[in-house]
Amino acid sequence: MAGLAGGLLLCLAGSARDPWRLARPLDGSFIQPWRDDLSLSSTKWAERVADARRLGCPDLILQWTRHGSDYTLDGDLLVRLLDFVLAAGCRLQLGLPYDPDYWAVLEGRGARTRAALLAAASEECKRFMAAAPFAGHPAFAGWYMPYELDQASWAKPEDVAALVAFLRDVRQAGGDTPMAFSCFHSRNDPGRTLLDLWRALPPDLGLRPMIQDGVGVFGLSNYRLLAPLFAHLRAFGIPFDVVVELFAQKPADHLEPGAFAADAAPFARLSAQLDLAAASGAEHLIAFALHPYMTGPAPGAGQLLASYGRALALDQ
Repeated sequence: MAGLAGGLLLCLAGSARDPWRLARPLDGSFIQPWRDDLSLSSTKWAERVADARRLGCPDLILQWTRHGSDYTLDGDLLVRLLDFVLAAGCRLQLGLPYDPDYWAVLEGRGARTRAALLAAASEECKRFMAAAPFAGHPAFAGWYMPYELDQASWAKPEDVAALVAFLRDVRQAGGDTPMAFSCFHSRNDPGRTLLDLWRALPPDLGLRPMIQDGVGVFGLSNYRLLAPLFAHLRAFGIPFDVVVELFAQKPADHLEPGAFAADAAPFARLSAQLDLAAASGAEHLIAFALHPYMTGPAPGAGQLLASYGRALALDQ
């Protein structure tokens, strides 16, 4: 933990090194699909994948394949996407179906109980995996569990027990295929850490952790809160990835409740993030997300792309 803490102090104080030299570049990215993406042409999908490969990010994660009853990426689109991924020399983890009522239920605002939501989500995930003909595609790299975990929502022993049953059920249905999940430190319960949550999960679940760095919302100091989990995973030789947020959330003063708006992060902040992520011991540094915050329409994306491209060129 001392190395990460020292790196954090260095980043917060400002580094004397060449600001264009990256401690370590990104090597993957999430693809977060929305309803409008269903109308994208094959050319546009292929361009997004090619952009990721050009930026040194061959490891791609499709966040979900279904967003409740709102929209679904059908089998034909998924096979085409996997073909584009293969042609670009990349790999793709496919996100399982996602129920967007998840957070409302966890926060006590939903009509269903946690038990009901988890039971329905488990059945949906298992049906999807059982019927997926593309699992044998050469670009397919495994499954991604789209239900993000935080330490605040899973503090009660009975809730942890329900979560473990859900994760085990879905993990076992996936067989030997790799499966990852992501987690983040919530400020709703500062007395607990992600390490507390991790220790409550059985060591034999077989899920690969992807830890969100939270910098897009909470700033670089959030790495201090993640340091205990990083140290634990390193000590026990558990492979993990860090999700590097490429956005800077806008103030929510004038937004509707629950709405989210963000600009692309400035390059100086991303460079500092990569210093800290590299010191964490993560196997992969996964962007969230190249599109829209570097290759897409987010405000500031063009500047971040130009600066990051310059830094990559210097590292080659």
